Amino acid sequence: MIQNKHVIRLSFIGLFMTIMAYIILYRYFMIENIVLAQVSDSNNHIAEIYYNEVWQKSKDVTDKLKTQRYTDLLSDQDFIKFAGESLKFFQNINITAISLYDGYGDAFLAANDLEIDSTARVFKNVYDEISYNVDGFFLKDVISYTGLEDALAGSSNYSIFVNATLKSNTEAISQRALVVSYVPIIVDFKVVAVMELITDVTDQLYKIGILEHKVIVTFLAVFAIFFAIVMYNTQYAQKVINQQVQINQLLGEEKNRAEGNAKAQTEFLANVSHELRTPLNAIIGFSEMLMSETYGPIANKQYKEYICDINNSGVHLLTIINDILDLSKASADKLHVDNIEVDLNKTASASMRFVKPRAIF
Repeated sequence: MIQNKHVIRLSFIGLFMTIMAYIILYRYFMIENIVLAQVSDSNNHIAEIYYNEVWQKSKDVTDKLKTQRYTDLLSDQDFIKFAGESLKFFQNINITAISLYDGYGDAFLAANDLEIDSTARVFKNVYDEISYNVDGFFLKDVISYTGLEDALAGSSNYSIFVNATLKSNTEAISQRALVVSYVPIIVDFKVVAVMELITDVTDQLYKIGILEHKVIVTFLAVFAIFFAIVMYNTQYAQKVINQQVQINQLLGEEKNRAEGNAKAQTEFLANVSHELRTPLNAIIGFSEMLMSETYGPIANKQYKEYICDINNSGVHLLTIINDILDLSKASADKLHVDNIEVDLNKTASASMRFVKPRAIF
């Protein structure tokens, strides 16, 4: 039972660790498949609208970006007009920051004077540091530091930084959770520009964290209740089993003691019976000789009756002793029963002669 108790406790601990792991995995599932997916879809939609409403309408200028750097177009009035329309579009978008790069990777347009520093680390406490390390482990597949290079190669890139620093004029604003998207603008199978979109998802992650904390607290409360119930039941069962073991031990000791007493009693009865049979044999034998008048007749008839009573009493006592010996044999499982014929008249007559003196008295 002690081993079973430990197995139950280890099973509960294993169950607890498994559920906690699923809760953590659910958090990162929500981040990757809900938050990041929603932001990436939204940013793709923004890039598509920008391409249709601004880029295509300035096709004369944007076509020049296929072969020229933006620095070559700074004196072009059409390019300046295009940049103004782009800024106006960006400012109407509810997003943290938008930047535009040319096909060579040079930034030439930014709606907000903000930049992200994903290497700065500001932890308020040990919990934040642990959370950052855990997030870095589980989100390593969706964190990329080569997003711009990937976008210039033609692939959209989305990364999430749960503890990044936004800077404005080299002054840190705060630690935020940010999704950084790089969406290439491809014309005639060539990347002519890349849009960088920075989305603040701190509130979404905060709500996920609140939900996670509520789930964890609820689970811990339920787990603690069930664990306490199981521990109480196991302790109670262990107590009952220990008591039963003690009772069984006492019963075993009493059984051994009773068997020892029975054995001693049987041996005593056997010894006493043996000692009694020796003089009874003499009494019965000599009384039978007197009854048969082997060495001469008995003159007094009353004496003959007394001798007969003595003989009957001796035989009766020998029968009782034999019965005691049979009882001893039965206790030792050594009794063999033989079927014999019994003369009931003779038995009744002997019994009458045996009890007659007491009845008269």
